[in-house]
Amino acid sequence: MKKNSGKIYACWGENMKKEMMKQKKYLKPYTFKASTIAFLMLIYGASVGFEKPNYQECEENLNTSVDDNSMSSLDSTRTSDEHSVPFLDPIMFDESTLNTDSFTEDVLIDDYIYIPDSLENVDLDFQSVYFADLPEYVSEEEQARRDAEAKRLEEEKRLEEQRRMEEEAKRLEEEKRLEEEQQRIAYEEMIHNFMFEHYGMNEEDYHAIVSNIISVSQENGLGYQDATAVEALFYEMSLISNEEKLAAILEKYQITDYEFFVVAAIMLGEAKGAGTSYVDAYATTNCLYNRIYSSMFVQMCGNTLYEQATADYQFEVYYENLYEQFLGVQDNLGYQAVLDVLYFEIPMHNYLNFVAHDPERVGTDNKTQFVSRGNRFYNVLTHRVPSLALVPSEE
Repeated sequence: MKKNSGKIYACWGENMKKEMMKQKKYLKPYTFKASTIAFLMLIYGASVGFEKPNYQECEENLNTSVDDNSMSSLDSTRTSDEHSVPFLDPIMFDESTLNTDSFTEDVLIDDYIYIPDSLENVDLDFQSVYFADLPEYVSEEEQARRDAEAKRLEEEKRLEEQRRMEEEAKRLEEEKRLEEEQQRIAYEEMIHNFMFEHYGMNEEDYHAIVSNIISVSQENGLGYQDATAVEALFYEMSLISNEEKLAAILEKYQITDYEFFVVAAIMLGEAKGAGTSYVDAYATTNCLYNRIYSSMFVQMCGNTLYEQATADYQFEVYYENLYEQFLGVQDNLGYQAVLDVLYFEIPMHNYLNFVAHDPERVGTDNKTQFVSRGNRFYNVLTHRVPSLALVPSEE
């Protein structure tokens, strides 16, 4: 059975309203119980046999004048199926005269009428009685209030969403900060340990090279201002192969590979323990490197690394031919130090000369010793000039 009861009641309700406005003597004007409306409308549904309503007829009823004695637009004798009963004029009966014995519960509730629980047995103004298909009447003031309330709730929702997004952004930012901090700590710990393991340093070696590189860097305006920066430098050194470093050195200083290996052998022979100490070999090579920035030594010994290293009476292991035993040695820490000084050009001191370790004279002169039993350095380079060793010879 097709349910169109809302349309039926809407039409019937308008006729009822017109009639009651004329027959105020039968019912209270504008006021009656919701249950009464339900029963009256149900009776009308039964009288038309639960058929599909004639909407055109309903519309005509709304536009037809109703006299004081009857509602001529409605057929009071029409009957239909087993649920039908003779039509009764609802205006002539009040709630106490209605008999619903012939209506089953399913017809009353499921097929024709919908009554919200909140309306049962409550006196309501006719204008506010709820029908399924009729829009609710709202005054302009009430609508304005509702719109304002909806706008307020929407704004609250927007602000709450904004606060939630800001808090989420802060949470993600804090998580990222903590993650970066953990990565930084892990990296610093890794490169710190790497200095000891890869370069064979002890605590004395570590503090000697790190503190002196920081000191010279501050004097010369270089970027290695703390231990972490220096540790990162030495970690980067290890990532570049010796072959790549050698090729760059040969091109930068305009020397041959043989000349380089002679220079390296001299530095290994002069360093502590025949090049087994990375720090002392670094400091010794640093001394030769400083000389190519000294106008005095360039004028006296020549303008290349090879000329500086092989000049008369400059390095004992060369003029006594002790260097030859170190030619071609590439597997010790001293050889690595020679490559690193000349490739990265990061000095750890500004000295131009050194002498071998002398236990009787340690602490009695102004010479600086970086590691125990290592060379002692003196004669500071006070005026650094552009290196001539970096310019190709005219020969």
